[in-house]
Amino acid sequence: MTNSFVSGEIRRVYVTLGAVAGDAPAPVGDAFQRIIAVEEVCPPGAVYTPPPLEWLTLFGTLHGHAMTHIGAHTLTHQAGSLIAVASGSQIIEHVDARLPWRVRYLLLTGSWADQMDDWLRRKEPCAAIEASAARNGRLLCEMVDLALTQEDGWRWVFVSRCAELWGALYSDRSDALGASLLTQVGLILDEAPAERLTVAQIAARVHLTPRQLIYRFQNAAGEPLAQWTRRRRVAAARRLLSQGYSVTTVAERLGFANPYHFSRAFKAVTGATPSHVREDALRGSLHACASELDSGRSDVTSEQ
Repeated sequence: MTNSFVSGEIRRVYVTLGAVAGDAPAPVGDAFQRIIAVEEVCPPGAVYTPPPLEWLTLFGTLHGHAMTHIGAHTLTHQAGSLIAVASGSQIIEHVDARLPWRVRYLLLTGSWADQMDDWLRRKEPCAAIEASAARNGRLLCEMVDLALTQEDGWRWVFVSRCAELWGALYSDRSDALGASLLTQVGLILDEAPAERLTVAQIAARVHLTPRQLIYRFQNAAGEPLAQWTRRRRVAAARRLLSQGYSVTTVAERLGFANPYHFSRAFKAVTGATPSHVREDALRGSLHACASELDSGRSDVTSEQ
């Protein structure tokens, strides 16, 4: 059974397999009960905070950049990347301010998805993994395309691609937590956000030489470590500004030399000044409070 729709720049299809579908081949029905396949284009600078994920979710980026925040962890989406997120995870997506983010993703239930979900959950505190190999991103994009187009025999090819993808993910564990290099570096930076660590210091923490770190990080992230770190710090700054912290306080917390240097770095990435972002957030909060007060007055009036 399939339901699908196209709305704006979103293509989505809901597929029910197994006993419910009746005509699905048994191996496919055993592996997956339900699939939601999505292709979406998100505008530059957008921020998404969906409800906690109900199903295992796999994200693959076709174009642009975005950063996923899962608890204290931050992972980078880029073309060819793959991020797998366990069910129940609360995520926040920050789309890069310069380019739209074109992403394909799958939400899955069934015996295979349950096993992968359990494996991810055992990797706490990291509820996500990031596989940088371009082939993994391509496999996911093919799986989404198969579900969206549903040509003859697509279910068998879908399971075949999924088996290949599962094998790649299971073999991609790089440390005891199974975290990728990007996740490891992100955790190190989160420990002391105001400290400006050198490449040599970070390399020592991940048991690599500085040269190895620079080379492997470039391959994994698709951009230099310094550029990735700068965008990541700006994303953290945006969150603090949205919470009402002053520009000076945010600059100090994140280790910028001074508010002027912070403002220049922030605007270079986002296209807006920190002051404007903070003011917009405060206006939004005031508007929400005013709406609540008006609603409260209406309730009192109606009771009288």
